[in-house]
Amino acid sequence: MICYRTDRLFFFISLLLFTIFAGSLVYNIHFGGYCNDEGHYLYAADLAIKGNIPYKDFAYWQPPLILYIYGPLNAIFGNSLILSRYVSALFSLTAFILMASIVIRSGGAVSLIILSLIICLNPSYIVDVSQVRTQSLTILLYCLSINIITLPGHNSSKYFFSSIMMALAVGSRAPLLPMLITYNIYVFFESAYSKKISLITTLISTGTILAGFVFFYLLSDGMIMFGLLDFYKYTGTYTSFFDRSYLEQLIGWQMVPYTLLICTIIFVVYKGIVNYEYSEGSRRIASGYGFEIFAFLSYISISAVHFIAPVKYATHQTTNLPLAAMFLSIVIGNFLRKREKDLSIMVFSALLSLTFISFIFQPVISDRSGGRSPISEYKDIIKTIRPFVSERGKILSFDVIIAYEGGFELLDGLTLGPESHFGEFQNTEKTKKYKGVDNAILKTYFSTRAADVVILQQRDLEFIKHDRTGVGMNEVLRELHRNYKKIATFDNIGQFRQRTLCFALSDIL
Repeated sequence: MICYRTDRLFFFISLLLFTIFAGSLVYNIHFGGYCNDEGHYLYAADLAIKGNIPYKDFAYWQPPLILYIYGPLNAIFGNSLILSRYVSALFSLTAFILMASIVIRSGGAVSLIILSLIICLNPSYIVDVSQVRTQSLTILLYCLSINIITLPGHNSSKYFFSSIMMALAVGSRAPLLPMLITYNIYVFFESAYSKKISLITTLISTGTILAGFVFFYLLSDGMIMFGLLDFYKYTGTYTSFFDRSYLEQLIGWQMVPYTLLICTIIFVVYKGIVNYEYSEGSRRIASGYGFEIFAFLSYISISAVHFIAPVKYATHQTTNLPLAAMFLSIVIGNFLRKREKDLSIMVFSALLSLTFISFIFQPVISDRSGGRSPISEYKDIIKTIRPFVSERGKILSFDVIIAYEGGFELLDGLTLGPESHFGEFQNTEKTKKYKGVDNAILKTYFSTRAADVVILQQRDLEFIKHDRTGVGMNEVLRELHRNYKKIATFDNIGQFRQRTLCFALSDIL
């Protein structure tokens, strides 16, 4: 057995790793690269808290909970990407503490240090959960739900609050929907096969999701269906699972959990064949290893949703990484606790080596564009255009963070950022219905001088170039230059490090 002194050492190392995790989050808040989704979520949250309805009044593609978390913060503290990132980091730190609480109860100090290695030294995870996207909020909510449900006892309030938290997690990110199934199955075994508790939990979690969906379905006149299901199908931005760059990112960023998962599965299957303890019957296995099975199946089911989604990004798998981390830390931790101290240290050293090797494939945590933080670059743009925006004036920009951070109002149809241009897959009538823009709408905006300031990047011009609605790129740019004059050019701006051109109405220059 691992001695008390070794446990203390493992707790100390875990605390050190947590400190590194917290420091990395703070560093990434100020110097980490910017993601276009951040501007979209924050500006949409601003609109929602002012009474606009997601899907109906502005385009939106995720469940709406995040808007009503960050929206009130905008109203109280003002618009600030940095402040909002600190909120995301706080969510992430709290979620890790909840994960630690769960694994300590099941696996002790050994499990804790394995969890810390998988989570706290994973740069891609740090990048994702320090940004203002759905990952940090979603992880916090389901970790809170799991922490509640794994507490001792079978009182009704435990199941009620856990079910609500799990439903809210799905209300933050739709791919977690399969987790509701695995969660309710787990409750049945965790509650000592209580059909009553299992039924009540199912009704609460499922009912909460349905109530929220029906509420926004009615308010948005059914437009929520386009946001949640049809947007990527219509855009034609399908990504194959076999796309090389996608697989390289996915495997590289999550090398540690994928490697450990494969090894653990092989080990468990081997033990099941040679050891009677692992093959005594499904009911006993589910009772003795209920949480591990729940975490593993939840991870696999959410991963499957991400794999079959029309558009695939490696960062999507960040959402369910903690499930794999908790599963691995408990299974491996319990195995090591039953073995000699030397074996534990050996396996720990191998895991540490694997973790550091993965850094070769991880994303750079800082934005190295001239040594400046992304937000300082945007503030330069905001400072430049502010004198040209009237008190009630609006701006036209596909880089939504400029409107959010500067306190400007966008013209209609631009809240999705670079993906607001629907000209490649919709006609103008449907584009207006779905709250986007196309070349015909842009041409009208320029000819009617609807915006005080226009901000365009090279990537935006590519969308305009490939528009299929019958209005060509030259027509759009002709109207732009007829009514607006260039006032500034900025290089290497935003997520894709684009050249950015700023235009103001020609008669006020």
